Amino acid sequence: MVELKVRNQSLFPLIWLDVILPTGRKELVRPVNAKEFFRFVMHGRQDEETAVKERFVWLLWQQEITWQEELLAVHRGVVSINSIGLQAGDGFGLSARTDAHLLDAPLRLVLYPRLIPVSVIIFSESLRKRWPAAGGRRRILPF
Repeated sequence: MVELKVRNQSLFPLIWLDVILPTGRKELVRPVNAKEFFRFVMHGRQDEETAVKERFVWLLWQQEITWQEELLAVHRGVVSINSIGLQAGDGFGLSARTDAHLLDAPLRLVLYPRLIPVSVIIFSESLRKRWPAAGGRRRILPF
């Protein structure tokens, strides 16, 4: 779960605001309710990245909103988030502006499969019973 707070510190309302959280070049994580990955070229960069994007409409002056997004880890890997992209503009898209804001402390997500406890003792005893070694000694055969 990712939670972001956005505050309009302007004296004017924002007609629309896109908050873009870049998640890297590899398709590792996406919102649970999204069927496809969102791709984006961050302001000041050249390469296309995957990202999580949310659009807010009518963000009033001095208004603060909280956004929570549940993410699905599709593959294992490491996601480093160093900046957040913002796009804002008028209702017609004529005066859209894009900017990237560096985070004070980069966020690093390590994605790995769910850990399942395994009893190694029971597993190794069952192997010894199945494959006895020559001379009456029992040993585990390598695979």
